[in-house]
Formats: sequence, C-alpha cells, structure tokens
Amino acid sequence: MDNQNFKIFCNNNIYGANTKKYYNKCVAKAPEIRI
Repeated sequence: MDNQNFKIFCNNNIYGANTKKYYNKCVAKAPEIRI
C-alpha cells in the first residue's frame, strides 16, 4: 500500500466509532507515516 492510500485508509478509520483504537492500529502499521 502506498502512502497516499494508507493515509486514506487511516483517515477513514480515524473517523469511525473507536477513534483511538483505529488510530493506534494505523500508527502501529506504519509509524513513519504522519497523518
């Protein structure tokens, strides 16, 4: 997954019901990517 698609995936999840949970998953998968 390239950075742009990864950011879109993370942003979609961040605005889900469990904000912190999804955000942490995204950060854990690619800590070098800053959203």
